[in-house]
Amino acid sequence: MTLRRIDAAQPLRDECAPVYSAEDNLVRANDPAVTVDDCARVPCPERGVRVVFLTQTRLTHDGGLARRPEFHIVFRRLLGRLSSLARFHGDGPLDVDFRGLIAAARDVQLTANDTRWAAWTRYSARQDRRMEWTGLIGAATYEGDRTPFWPYLVFGQWTHVGKGATFGLGRYALEAAEGSKWP
Repeated sequence: MTLRRIDAAQPLRDECAPVYSAEDNLVRANDPAVTVDDCARVPCPERGVRVVFLTQTRLTHDGGLARRPEFHIVFRRLLGRLSSLARFHGDGPLDVDFRGLIAAARDVQLTANDTRWAAWTRYSARQDRRMEWTGLIGAATYEGDRTPFWPYLVFGQWTHVGKGATFGLGRYALEAAEGSKWP
């Protein structure tokens, strides 16, 4: 079997761009970006949404790690992550009403908490020691008006949320609360 082509897919617009073609034997830099505007076009489930924390998620709140994933805590940490990414790797800071969104996030209720506390160990060559990282893993179901938060929640599936996101922690996926896969 001969490799003929590799495409990079943009998951929300059903677009592909060539990365490699055997025809010209070139590798091209091609990274179809996902934007918050793309995410805003994804329909929000009518009923609640489940956030499935796939890797340990470390949410800081009030000076410590939160063991209960209240929506306002998850959203606050997500907004902070997206803001930092926009500032340092994008076109500038996010142009959103941070205080208003965070205040409104308190109205979204955690209706089912199927998370547990889990540990992950990694070796740090720089520090020459093993490090144990803990965090939430499992699913949390939220109900309430999620419309203002939805594009950011969708976008966060690619950026992760919380401390240690650069190490792969805080990865999550969204599902409709009824249990059907999303999207």
